[in-house]
Amino acid sequence: MSSKRTTYISLFLILLFAIGYLMAANAIPKVDNSTSLGPNYFPNAIGALLIVFCLISFFQTRKKADETIPFANVRLVLLTIGFTVLFFLSWNVLGYFYVNCILFLIALLTMYSWKRENIQWLIGKNALIALSITGSVYLFFDFILDVNF
Repeated sequence: MSSKRTTYISLFLILLFAIGYLMAANAIPKVDNSTSLGPNYFPNAIGALLIVFCLISFFQTRKKADETIPFANVRLVLLTIGFTVLFFLSWNVLGYFYVNCILFLIALLTMYSWKRENIQWLIGKNALIALSITGSVYLFFDFILDVNF
């Protein structure tokens, strides 16, 4: 695949994300006190900077020579995108963030290390890794930061 085409596609997707982010940031209620910056200042600044940097990168990419990028693992990339979409859909529809997180991590870890030894040992090891990562996220966000998913 062409490096310029890939960069343009990525920049376009990031630009769409930045526009959606700015729209969400503008929906934050403004503070009545006009002397302070308010809660929507920082998100708006980040969104505007993201758009500016996308435009700068667009013009810099036009000046670069085009190269071919080998794309060997298309199947793994598409499966990862599919698992990620399923993770967010199931989290949105069913809830249960931590259960979905464990299943998502087990699926990804098993998929990326499939060419290894015994499958039961592999899934058991990946389940232990997924449980420890999800447990760390649970402890950090629920107990230290008091943010519930």
